[in-house]
Amino acid sequence: MLKKISAFLTLVLFCFIAASAQTQVLTPKNIYVGDETQLQLSFDSPVDLFALPGVHVESSGYVMLDTGMEEFDSVKKDCTILNAVLSRNGITYTVLIQFIPWKTGRIRFPKIDLVDLCRGREYLVLHPEVKSFDDFILNFDSIKVNSLALEMNATSLREPFAPMSLPGTNYVVWAIVIGILLVMALTALLLVKLPKILRRMHLIHKNLSFAKNTFLTRIRFLILLHKKLSDAEFAALWQKIMRHYFTKRFRMSFVSVTSSNIAQTVLGCVSSAEEKKVRASSQVAKIFLRTDYIRFASGSIDSRLFPAEEHEACFLPGETKQIVKESVKLMKIFEERSDYGNDTV
Repeated sequence: MLKKISAFLTLVLFCFIAASAQTQVLTPKNIYVGDETQLQLSFDSPVDLFALPGVHVESSGYVMLDTGMEEFDSVKKDCTILNAVLSRNGITYTVLIQFIPWKTGRIRFPKIDLVDLCRGREYLVLHPEVKSFDDFILNFDSIKVNSLALEMNATSLREPFAPMSLPGTNYVVWAIVIGILLVMALTALLLVKLPKILRRMHLIHKNLSFAKNTFLTRIRFLILLHKKLSDAEFAALWQKIMRHYFTKRFRMSFVSVTSSNIAQTVLGCVSSAEEKKVRASSQVAKIFLRTDYIRFASGSIDSRLFPAEEHEACFLPGETKQIVKESVKLMKIFEERSDYGNDTV
């Protein structure tokens, strides 16, 4: 009992010494609403506060003070307390409180029991008996929070400033605007030109189809020349290839068109009956009639007439090659389009 009384008297004596030697420093010196501020209170004391039961010392050598204690409740309406720490250098202690004031005028931090703040609420709840004698009271001077409006003698709201922008932002904005305008202009132009573009694409597709048809027909003629066929078989296959060409070229069926009507049917499928196309149609009709004769006149009386080279139901030497060569030449004429592909399709 005597030890507790002696410790109590010693602590009270040291608290009196500490209270009489406190030094308070505010950083920055002149503070305004919203400024992050540091309040520093230094004092000397031979008491080893860091060795008291319940005090947790961080690895960096300081003690975090519990700002949630009820001692700070009265000041929390005027400012926001960020944190509070206690550090030591020999017998010199420093309490550092960081806060942000939210009103002008005077702010006074209440008296605080430094020992209780070091121990914290959880420890005090578990050990309520320590509050009976270990008191280490600190007093703070009032703090003045200046008014920026009064210092600048501003009695009315100022005109709003134009929004600030980063350097180069204007160029980016203008580039975006110009890009949008260009896209809109190109879109409008595309919509205006769309029918013409579609017609052009259709025409290109049609011409590619014509070129493909001509190319494949030539390939079929070359294969036909290299096959070992009778004259009647050659004539039949030639007609089949030529009818297929005309069907693809003019987009109508030539399968049932008779040889005598070939010329008239072909001329009816082109938009401009030029003289060379008229002659080409007549020449095609002659080849159709000749191949019909080879196919169907074999063994007939007509095939035995004289001169034999004109009436015999077979091709003359080299005639098949001449027919293929003439067919390719005639196809070139039919592929010529003076009105760029306006042939009936």
